[in-house]
Formats: sequence, C-alpha cells, structure tokens
Amino acid sequence: MTGAAAVMVAVFSVFGTLSVQDLQRVGVGLAVAVLPAAGFVRMVPRRPRS
Repeated sequence: MTGAAAVMVAVFSVFGTLSVQDLQRVGVGLAVAVLPAAGFVRMVPRRPRS
C-alpha cells in the first residue's frame, strides 16, 4: 500500500467514528474501497520504459 492510500484510509476511518450515520457509512465505504484498489495498483506490473 502506498503512503497516500494509508493516509486516505486513516482519514476515511475517522469518519466512521462520527455520530452522523450518513458520514459513518460514507467514511467506512471509502476506506474499504481504497484498500483493495491500492493493493491492486501495487500488484499490476508496469511496462518497462524503452
């Protein structure tokens, strides 16, 4: 996971601690969506530059 993805997950997870349920759902949903996306980006090999 990249550093940016870790920061995004941390920030979105804070939304999960709020008392407003709509913001909780959005924050948890975004945090859960960023984790596999960041992992997938790191697993895909890049083409070598010529």
